[in-house]
Amino acid sequence: MYTIVNYPESNKLPVIYKIEIGSLDSDEYLVYIGKAKAGVKRPLKKYWSCVKAFETNKFRKTYKEGKVVGTRQAWRDNIHIPMSKAKALGIPITLTMFNVSLEELDAQELKSINEIVKLHGDKVMNIQGK
Repeated sequence: MYTIVNYPESNKLPVIYKIEIGSLDSDEYLVYIGKAKAGVKRPLKKYWSCVKAFETNKFRKTYKEGKVVGTRQAWRDNIHIPMSKAKALGIPITLTMFNVSLEELDAQELKSINEIVKLHGDKVMNIQGK
């Protein structure tokens, strides 16, 4: 479903990834920065499984002290719904990934988000961009 722009050297080491919906010069352009401690599995597979869950209205439940306290719909609003819409409309979605050390993962994610917010402002889907 993605066009992969850059595949990291190792698929098991931590990665920073960027998901772009549409092209830079289009009105539908959106961008999201994420991190995955366990490598490429999250950006390659988990996101599409969440998109499918959204499309079939199957939301995970949140638990606190063994009791269901609600569904976790809000976390999908930042990336999964736009990915679903793009998929349905045939809008291209690209994925760029690169390896970082585990020690640098959080700092590099935050740095990447701040850089992308400066470049694209309200086109950034991360909560930090809102």
